[in-house]
Amino acid sequence: LFFLLSYACANKILKEWRAGEAQILGYPPYIVASNQLLVDIIKANPTNVEELSQIRGMGKRKVRDYGEDLLLILENFYDMKS
Repeated sequence: LFFLLSYACANKILKEWRAGEAQILGYPPYIVASNQLLVDIIKANPTNVEELSQIRGMGKRKVRDYGEDLLLILENFYDMKS
């Protein structure tokens, strides 16, 4: 149950981040990151750019444009949980 709550919370945070990025850029949210990509990021829980770049869908451009933000969000989320 804890894992499901933690996953749901992380997913909500990443979707809110994605919506903000999409609004700033004038893109639909799925262009910034698909729902599946967000799920894969949560499952992988990368701690650095190299790990993030290994996730399917995180090409060089997405890593360059969003990588640091995503890593900071995950770091802060998991710091809150511990």
